[in-house]
Amino acid sequence: MIKNYPNLKKLFLFLAICLFNVGFTFGQTVISGMISDSKTKEPLVGVSVQIKGKVIGTITDVKGKFEFTTSTPLPIQLLISSVGYKTQEYTVNSENAAINVSLEDQDIMGQEVVVSASRVEQSVMKSPVTVEKLDLRAIRESTAPNFYDAIANMKGIDMTTQGLLFKSINMRGFEK
Repeated sequence: MIKNYPNLKKLFLFLAICLFNVGFTFGQTVISGMISDSKTKEPLVGVSVQIKGKVIGTITDVKGKFEFTTSTPLPIQLLISSVGYKTQEYTVNSENAAINVSLEDQDIMGQEVVVSASRVEQSVMKSPVTVEKLDLRAIRESTAPNFYDAIANMKGIDMTTQGLLFKSINMRGFEK
């Protein structure tokens, strides 16, 4: 019967494509906005913007802008985070809302790195093996030009330079 009506075949194909597109775009929410520094008001590059509890998200571009599409129903909780800034939560209630978030600075204290031969944590004084310790004071007082070169001067550490800016650390046969 369809052989007698070639235009009917095209009509069915057109309707199938339309129904597929309607089903695909139904329920899609576009979330977009801009992230900036709270003090300088400058846009922040590489800030992570994701839906709380899911692996859906993106990062900001060089102008601090982001945009992604999701099928998660509104309202949506966004987690906005970046190194050196406090993580913020933002609630999106409508699809066309202008999302402008300013992130505040967060101080990060460095922690000491302990390299030891034991698999269980022990006190430095009670350890039966040699313990090398590189704390914040030792890093400051080191004559090395950077942190990686200071680590390279410790016993049991081998530093391999694999490129102009990339170094890998090898600790007693275990590459890190």
